[in-house]
Amino acid sequence: MPPVTEKPVELVWNKGIARLCDRRIPDEFPDGLTYTPVPALAGARISSDLPADVIADPERYADIRDGEIVWVRLSWLPAFVRQVLPLVRARFVLATGDSDSSVPAVLAAAPGSQSAGRPCEHGRQCPQLGTNTSTT
Repeated sequence: MPPVTEKPVELVWNKGIARLCDRRIPDEFPDGLTYTPVPALAGARISSDLPADVIADPERYADIRDGEIVWVRLSWLPAFVRQVLPLVRARFVLATGDSDSSVPAVLAAAPGSQSAGRPCEHGRQCPQLGTNTSTT
C-alpha cells in the first residue's frame, strides 16, 4: 500500500460521509465528486408533518445491492421507508444525517415507529437502530 500523502482529516462533514456512500437520497453528488445542494427539507427536524412522498423516482433505488451503503437525509427517512424500502430486497447499510435531530432517539419516539424485530408496514422486519447507522 502506498504511503498517504494527504494531510490528516481534522473535520468530518456529514455531506462528505454522504459522498462516500454507494447511494445518496437526495443525491447531492450526482457525479460522485461535485456537491450540488438539494435544499428540500435540508436540516429539518423529524416530525409527523414531514412528507412521505418527497422522493420523485423511488423505483430507481429498487436495485440497491447487498452490502451497499445508502445515505438518506434524516428528514427524507419517512419517505424512504414508505417509497423505497418496500422495493428493496437486498441487505444494506443505512447511514443518515443532515439534521439537528438525534438519531436513533428521535426515531424511536417518532409516530409510527416500530420496535426492532417487529413487522413494519412493508411486511419486513424493522431494522435494529444503531448510533448513526442501521442494517436493514
